[in-house]
Amino acid sequence: MNYRSYEWRIITCLILLLMFIQVGGYWVVVQSNRTIAATTLDDELRIGAQVINRLLTLRHDRLDQAASVIARDFGLREALASGDLPTIRSMLDNHGKRMNASLMILSDLAHQPITLLAPGGGPVPTEVDAAALLGASQGAQIARLAVGHDQIYQLVSTPIMSPDLAGWLTMGFLLDETLLSDLGELNGIEVSVLSRTRDGMWGGLSSTLNDAVFRELELEAQAIGGWQLETQTGRFQMLSIPLDAEDAPELVMVLGLSLEEALVSYKKMETVILIMLVIGLLLSALAVYYVTRNMVGPLNRMAHLDSLTGLANRRLLGLAMQRAEAERLRMGTPYALFMLDLNKFKALNDTHGHAVGDQVLKTVAQRLLATLRSTDTVARQGGDEFVILLPGATENHIRQMAEKVVSVLTQPVEIGNQVITVGVSLGVAVADVSNTLAPEQLLNIADKALYRAKAGSSDYVLASSFAHDAPAPREDG
Repeated sequence: MNYRSYEWRIITCLILLLMFIQVGGYWVVVQSNRTIAATTLDDELRIGAQVINRLLTLRHDRLDQAASVIARDFGLREALASGDLPTIRSMLDNHGKRMNASLMILSDLAHQPITLLAPGGGPVPTEVDAAALLGASQGAQIARLAVGHDQIYQLVSTPIMSPDLAGWLTMGFLLDETLLSDLGELNGIEVSVLSRTRDGMWGGLSSTLNDAVFRELELEAQAIGGWQLETQTGRFQMLSIPLDAEDAPELVMVLGLSLEEALVSYKKMETVILIMLVIGLLLSALAVYYVTRNMVGPLNRMAHLDSLTGLANRRLLGLAMQRAEAERLRMGTPYALFMLDLNKFKALNDTHGHAVGDQVLKTVAQRLLATLRSTDTVARQGGDEFVILLPGATENHIRQMAEKVVSVLTQPVEIGNQVITVGVSLGVAVADVSNTLAPEQLLNIADKALYRAKAGSSDYVLASSFAHDAPAPREDG
C-alpha cells in the first residue's frame, strides 16, 4: 500500500480549495468593483444634482431681481394703465433682448396672458397655460407653458404694482441643449430633460446624450431616484430629479454617467489581480506540496507552544526576550518582564481536582491574551507560573498593565456549576537604556519582585534594583 496516497489526496483537496477560494475571491473583487463604481457614480450624480439645483436657483434669483427692476419701470406701468399694447410689446421686446429671454409674458390678475412675445422675433407658443403662470408667481422655477408643449422654460414672475397690483410680468428662459451642456460640463455629467406625454410615457425635450442613448432613455426612464440604464453601447448610472411634483412628476431632469467609462481603471486592476491570482495559485500549490510533505506545522507548535494553554513556552519566551534585548541595545527601546503566579493554586488542585485546575489555567491564558497587545508575549513557565514580556513599554504603561492584569485575573472563573476565585501576585522588572543585565538575570529580578508581592500586601511589586543573588524560596501557590 502506498501510504503517500493520503498525502496526495490532501494536496489535491487543498489545491482545489485554494482554487475555489481564489477564484471566488476574484469574483467578489469584480462584483465589488461594479458595486463601488455604481455607488461612486451615484454619489457624484447626487452631488452634481445639488450643484445644478444651486446654479439654477442662483440664476433664478438673479433673473428675478432683473425682472423686478423691469416691473418697476415707470413707462411700462404707464403703458399698462393706458392699455397701450404696442408700447408694452416694444418695451418687453427691448428688455427681453437685453436679458436674453426666450419669452416675455404680460398677464392679468387672473394670470391670463395679455400679450406674449419672443424677443428678437423667435417662435411664440400657440397657447399658454394660466396654471403655469400661476405656479411661476408662486415660486415654481421650471415648467412647461402648456400640456403637450415640447419646450421647457425656467420662469421668473414678478408683480407689476401701479400702485396696486395691475398684472404680472413673466420671463421665460429656454432650457435647451446649450444650457444643459453648460450645467453638465461643470461635473462631467450628461443632462436630459423629459416630460410625461398624454399617454403616460416619457418624451425627451432636450439632452446632451447622443440620439441612440436618448431614445433608449425615453423608453426606460424612471421618475424618481437612482437607477441604471442598459443600452447597446453600455450601461449608465442615472439619477432622476423631479422638476415639479415630487410624488407624481410630469417633468424630470435625468443626470447620467457612463458606468463603462468608470470601470476602465477597475478592469485594468482586475487584469493585474488575475495575473497575480494565477501566479499565486502556482506558488500556493508548491507551498501546499512542501508543507504537506514535511509537516512543519505540528512540529513547530510542539517546539514553541505550551500544550495545555497554547501560550508560548520557555523556548519561545527566550527567543522573544533575546529579540527585545537586541532591540534595546540597537534602538534603546526598553522592555518589561512580568513574573506572576496564582495564589493558593495548589490548594485549588487538591480541593477541586487537576481537571478544574487545568481549566483555570486555560481561562487565565485566554484572559491574558485578550488583555495584552499583539506585540506582547505571554508564556507559561510551568505549573501556575506565567511570564509576560512588554516591549517598548513606558513606566505609566507598565503600571497600567500590571493593574489591569491583576484586575482581570482576580475575576471569578465559572467552571460548570462552580464559581472559583483565584488571586494573583505579580513581580515586574524593567530593562531600560541603563540596564546591564542579561534577560535571564532580569527574569530572576522579576521573580524576586514576585516573592516580595506575595510576602507583602501589594498585588504587584515593581523592582528597580535588587542584588543578583538567587531568589529566596517561596511557598507553592
